[in-house]
Amino acid sequence: MCGPIAQGLEQSAHNRKVPGSIPGGPTNLNRAKIIEGNIMSHQSLKKFIDLITFDQQLIILQKKSQDIQKNIFRYQQEIQQVEDRKTKIELKEQELQRQLGQQEILLKELQDNEQSFLKNIEKVSASREYDAAVKELEHLRVIQSSEEQKLMQIHNKINNVKKEEVAIFQQVHEEILKLEQLIEYEKQNLDLVDKELLSIDNARNEKLQGISSDWLEMYEMMRGRVSDPVVPLQQDSCSACFYGLTPRDLQILRYNGILQCKDCYRLLYEQSVP
Repeated sequence: MCGPIAQGLEQSAHNRKVPGSIPGGPTNLNRAKIIEGNIMSHQSLKKFIDLITFDQQLIILQKKSQDIQKNIFRYQQEIQQVEDRKTKIELKEQELQRQLGQQEILLKELQDNEQSFLKNIEKVSASREYDAAVKELEHLRVIQSSEEQKLMQIHNKINNVKKEEVAIFQQVHEEILKLEQLIEYEKQNLDLVDKELLSIDNARNEKLQGISSDWLEMYEMMRGRVSDPVVPLQQDSCSACFYGLTPRDLQILRYNGILQCKDCYRLLYEQSVP
């Protein structure tokens, strides 16, 4: 046929606008939605990776804070050890002073005994008793002489300890002063780090915006267990435990952007995210 009738039949029979193997109607809108979905997923993943990088800096600062606190504690312990040396020499002198007091009491008793023997000897008339009293007095004087030597030895020890005290006290004073300066320096550093941590904590809240709550939940859970809760994929394997992903796992990872490792439970992502 030809003419207007034939043209109407051709349109109806051969180019009917119905859905078939090729989608009917315009397809540009559907394609736009698909592209937009990929971009949104990609942006969320990028924000998530940015959060991980941010948290790594936070971990470094937290470790720095812990190290500083350990240094302060160590210096405080060293001060205690230095003071213990001072206390030790003081106790040593106190013990010697105690021994000196006891020795002086003992010598006083020996001297009193000597005077008592001398008075008794004067009253003795029999020669046999006199000779026995003299021998006992001589023995007493031998003991007294020995104890006097011990007393002199204690005096010498006290003098030596006092000299040692002067040197130790000076050394202790210098060491404590140095350690206190180190503690003050570390406290200043700790104050700076704590302020930086506070600032980062405030900035972190902004980093959480636009990230899937499911990812954040898994991330926070793993963050409390390991220092690297999120790791990149390396040769189709987890870069932390080297668990190999199946083709299906890789497909899910590339679709979702994040996948939890079935072996170590860390979150995996591809490093190709710009």
